Amino acid sequence: MQKRRPIMNQEWTREIKENTVFRISGKTPVTYSFREPEYKILEAQYHLTEIAGTGDLEKNLHMLSWVNSHIRHKGNYDNSDTQDALTLLGAAFDKDYGINCLAMSIVLCECLLALHVRARVMYMMPKNAEDGDNHVVAEAYIPERNKWIMLEL
Repeated sequence: MQKRRPIMNQEWTREIKENTVFRISGKTPVTYSFREPEYKILEAQYHLTEIAGTGDLEKNLHMLSWVNSHIRHKGNYDNSDTQDALTLLGAAFDKDYGINCLAMSIVLCECLLALHVRARVMYMMPKNAEDGDNHVVAEAYIPERNKWIMLEL
């Protein structure tokens, strides 16, 4: 009799419950700057306010959709471009030039920051130290729900 493999959600639930402590340290203060000059350029050049619309959750979902619609994913992209939204959008926006999940997350986070949304890049590392693969996503804070949400690119 073959052992049934648990479905993915059950596997992840078990993993999360078994690994509740990720790092033991004190709180590190985090500040967000929404006044970087590049953000004004980014917002004006790509009309981010018009794309994002209103509402905390809606802004994030609209920007996620916009990035996914205009940038091609390429897993083996070498991160050779300067890793900022203006450079990456200049290289990949509506072009055949693809970028990886890290670069796409940087673009999304900086676009959200330009819209005064607290956002951050989140590295998802494998449990097994011998596994060289990883994934990177964006997270954004939704004040009306008092929660961070993951934005999967």
